[in-house]
Amino acid sequence: LVISLKMRRYGGALHRALALTLLETQHTMFTQDRPIYLQMADRMMDEILAGTYSDDMRIPSVREYGMLLQVNTNTAVKCYEQLSRDGIIYQRRGMGYYVTAGARDRIMAHRKEIFFNETIPQLKHDMELLGISIEELLSKGGFS
Repeated sequence: LVISLKMRRYGGALHRALALTLLETQHTMFTQDRPIYLQMADRMMDEILAGTYSDDMRIPSVREYGMLLQVNTNTAVKCYEQLSRDGIIYQRRGMGYYVTAGARDRIMAHRKEIFFNETIPQLKHDMELLGISIEELLSKGGFS
């Protein structure tokens, strides 16, 4: 019912994005190691990277996104404020929030930087401690 109302209100593209997100959200759990609003921001950025939302496309309202992820509206507000500060989304007064042009490229560049500066060094460290070779990683790590 909620999604069908949104379709009439916002049009088919947003409806499809919300429906897909709703299906994926049913098993969303937040971890205790990071604030929920940052995990929500990461999720929105994942959705932008996946193409669910593109440049200048309207995203769910703060209230809709909070309901979708079953969190307090104030938490969703903090998420959107963070994304706005980071230049990922922008607000059109009275119209809602939209994806900033070039946001996908900025997210991709930032995530790659984290991957190469944090993830890979940690992986290398763990591999050395566990005696895992590159060949073993490639064969058993699902890279075949």
